[in-house]
Amino acid sequence: MSPPRATRIDFGRFLIDRKIIREDQLRLAIKGTRAPELTPDVIRDLLLDKGVINEEDAARALAEFYGLPYVDLRHTVFDPLAIEKVNVDFSQKNTLIPFLLSSKEISVAFKSYDFSVVDQLKQMTNCEVLVHLASKSRIAESIELQYAAHMTEAAAAHLDLSRIVEASEQSEPVQQFSDALILDAIKERASDIHIEPQDKFIRVRYRIDGVLEERLKLDLRLLPAIISRYKVMASLDIAESRRPQDGRIRYAIGTREFDLRMSCLPTTVGEKIVLRILDKSGVNLNLDNMYLSKSNYKRMMRVISSSNGIFFVTGPTGSGKTTTCYAALNYLNTIEKNIVTIEDPVEYRLPIVNQIQVHHEIGLDFPKALRSVLRQDPDIVLVGEIRDLETARIAAQAALTGHLVLSTLHTNNAVEAVLRLVDIGVEPFLVAPTVIGVLGQRLVRKVCRHCRRPYEPSPQEQAYFRIESSATEFHLFRGAGCPACRRSGYMGRVALHELCVVTNAIRELIMENAPMSEIEKAATKSGYRNMRFDGLKKAILGLTTLQEVLRMTTTQEDYFMD
Repeated sequence: MSPPRATRIDFGRFLIDRKIIREDQLRLAIKGTRAPELTPDVIRDLLLDKGVINEEDAARALAEFYGLPYVDLRHTVFDPLAIEKVNVDFSQKNTLIPFLLSSKEISVAFKSYDFSVVDQLKQMTNCEVLVHLASKSRIAESIELQYAAHMTEAAAAHLDLSRIVEASEQSEPVQQFSDALILDAIKERASDIHIEPQDKFIRVRYRIDGVLEERLKLDLRLLPAIISRYKVMASLDIAESRRPQDGRIRYAIGTREFDLRMSCLPTTVGEKIVLRILDKSGVNLNLDNMYLSKSNYKRMMRVISSSNGIFFVTGPTGSGKTTTCYAALNYLNTIEKNIVTIEDPVEYRLPIVNQIQVHHEIGLDFPKALRSVLRQDPDIVLVGEIRDLETARIAAQAALTGHLVLSTLHTNNAVEAVLRLVDIGVEPFLVAPTVIGVLGQRLVRKVCRHCRRPYEPSPQEQAYFRIESSATEFHLFRGAGCPACRRSGYMGRVALHELCVVTNAIRELIMENAPMSEIEKAATKSGYRNMRFDGLKKAILGLTTLQEVLRMTTTQEDYFMD
């Protein structure tokens, strides 16, 4: 790659011409500087120090100025072979990270273009270096995450080899391993870390895209030290091992914030812990990006735009119910509305919204908090979950008196949720006029976009899709397996939805205590389609596979394979 053109202060003029900064901002930033030369890097750093420009905009502008590609590292799939080509010390020292390797070329993200460093990389990797620019923070985050796998294995090996039976949670090897394990799990996009004592060893598993995968096996004698270390991080009682405990660990990697929910559970061979990982900086709170079908999206917008009523999101634990509720609040959130949430726990901070954390130990439970909230003149109330009769009745009364209430329920499908309040004990005459809609959802694995390949549906699949044999060419998609998806063919998850809008016909059936089958028929007449129908459409679009849809919407007996 040819070197970028020689430049001086003209980078500042470049930013002004593109209306990224103003001329007075540039003058103020460089005023009084002691830098011997106003190079583009110096100007960028001065503007960043003054808060005139953010890091990503600066990196994009510098890349354009030099005629180099910009890379957003948070949305980049890293090639493990590229990482292995460059040691972590060199990456940290020079603020760079490799991310793609071919037979003769290696793509590397730099904070700044440095001829001497590029030459060193050429000699180190025996490859032509393709220079990309990225922000310093994103490079630092990526270094910490991408080298985590090597750090975890090295730290685990050191723990085993050291044979420290009475290892302390404060010892350096234990601390290094504990941190490296979290970093490795984040790098692998894990939602949960399971540390499980077995008869002769400790099994460490990650839940990735909803499926548990084994990561490590450790000496069982190390269990007390590792668990004690995580208990200290979560402010739990390290002396208590007979009772379950729950805690929280706040973790930061550069500018990214993570919330780890820790659960300890005593078993016959020792304590098992699960760390649930929430990426606060990566959460999607935009309904437009949640892959709702056009029909469901339009109908849902009408429902949540109501001035009163209860709207439920249902599904199993870990199906994204709370995230969907937050996205709905984000859509409704304006300065003219008083929005209050009651949660256990508060997962993400929302601007303007007043969020309340339930504290059972001091008597601040859902019913008490909800009564107090209704005296605060709310327009919209989010109740994290309706679990009992008292909360359900108060929520129904709130809906009757002109409030929009959003909440979650654990039910198998959307239609069943319509009757759930009746099962809890709420009278049908109170349920019928208050529930306005229910969105059911499940998460399925997405086909890896890097190795996605079309394939011809089998006759059995064609019959299931009701596709005529004479129809135009038709494909389903599946992943072939690649380094990006760890050879699984899947990367990430997408939600399947079913939306039941409560009509007058359904209200009459609720009042009559009609069976669920009758309510489902009435819902279908008004546009309801079950989750499998939505899943099949998403399989046709190439977002997921038919096998994934069947895995999440049917029993084992209903599966069929090619």
